[in-house]
Amino acid sequence: MENSRSTGILKFLENERMALAVLLVMPVLLYLRALGFDFSPMDEQWLILKNEAFLSEWKSLAEVFTEPTNEIYYRPFLFGSYIVDYHIGGMNAWMYHLTNVLLHVFNIAFMFKIALQSKMSVRSAFTVMLLFALHPVLLGSVAWIPGRADVILSLFFVIGLYFQNLFFMSGKWLFLLLHLLAFACSLLSKETAVIFPVIYLINGWSREQEWRSLLLKNCLALVVITIVWYWIRRTIVTKEAIMEASFMDQFLNSCKAMVGYAGKMIVPFQQSVLPSIDNTCLIPGLVTLVLLAAIYVKYGTLHRKYFVFSVSVVCMALVLPVWFSSASVLREQYENRMYVSMFGLAMIIGQIDWKISDKVMKQLVILFMSIYGVLSLIRMNDYKDQMSYLVKAAKDNPKNYIIQFRLADYYFLKKENAKAIDYYTNAIAIQPSKPVF
Repeated sequence: MENSRSTGILKFLENERMALAVLLVMPVLLYLRALGFDFSPMDEQWLILKNEAFLSEWKSLAEVFTEPTNEIYYRPFLFGSYIVDYHIGGMNAWMYHLTNVLLHVFNIAFMFKIALQSKMSVRSAFTVMLLFALHPVLLGSVAWIPGRADVILSLFFVIGLYFQNLFFMSGKWLFLLLHLLAFACSLLSKETAVIFPVIYLINGWSREQEWRSLLLKNCLALVVITIVWYWIRRTIVTKEAIMEASFMDQFLNSCKAMVGYAGKMIVPFQQSVLPSIDNTCLIPGLVTLVLLAAIYVKYGTLHRKYFVFSVSVVCMALVLPVWFSSASVLREQYENRMYVSMFGLAMIIGQIDWKISDKVMKQLVILFMSIYGVLSLIRMNDYKDQMSYLVKAAKDNPKNYIIQFRLADYYFLKKENAKAIDYYTNAIAIQPSKPVF
């Protein structure tokens, strides 16, 4: 009876439509409770809560393409999504959370298709994308409203990959145009997209030999789009982020951050709503890198070029945000920045030639899905409301003066002046030369 049931499940997962349907339902069930969450005390304050006049005007959809975001960013699609949310749900947080969940689901759908394009079986593609969908490190992208920037970025990135693969498989120019359009949209979502042409180049190299001649045209078009975007951005954004560290410190901080991120990809037990280099232990990251190297040596890969492409996604999607954040005085390494890289990790797992029995593989998958799902449900409460976020952030990162100020403001509004004074005092003691009001 048990063998018959297992066989039925395996046959079910070999049906592409059925597997995709289950894959899309699972993250919705996981994040359903997030629809009841409030805004956090961080970026939503200036993006949404203190910006109602701007969000309430439809004409603002045009203005986001001509005005910088927070003076140093150019992310019209991010701000535009908040405008649409406002006109549907007003200042109710559930609408903004719902959009995040839907964007997550759309990402998973395209990622699943890309996994199939990379010669994974339906069962393998389903397994690795379900692990991605349930992974607790994605909470900062899905359950935290400002994490949407990376989810939108990822969506256009994977749409671009999907159509690029179709272009190389068919040679149809319509697919190339859709691929280029998706890339342009990713640039308008977050600056990290400037590294995507390199990933697209590696992806094209990994495809079938007979269409390799089209890769040059693809690359030239990506370069032209990037140059145009850069010119527009330089025209609109006149203020740049200030680097507060020397080159060597920035380099060392970046190396530490990359190792820290690696640890959270496999062993997500030191997560935080406000992580920094200083409060991240590097041992899990080092263990993870050694483990992945050992797995690669022992088992090898199913398709070497697809494996190389997957590794490039993991590394390159993180390198720019890590580099620039490592120069800031607070050295935050937000987990929402891992969203695209986690897709790359899922692809890596799917490209490993696991020479183990189906029974052992099934047990491992169930074990990791259970751990990831439970951790996600537990940690999701950290994003529930302002106080939940602040308490967790202050516990994980007690030297962050901004959080101390936010806690002080929270208690001041609650008329708990004694607590407010304590936190204002802590904040000034931590950073006396850079107060926040």
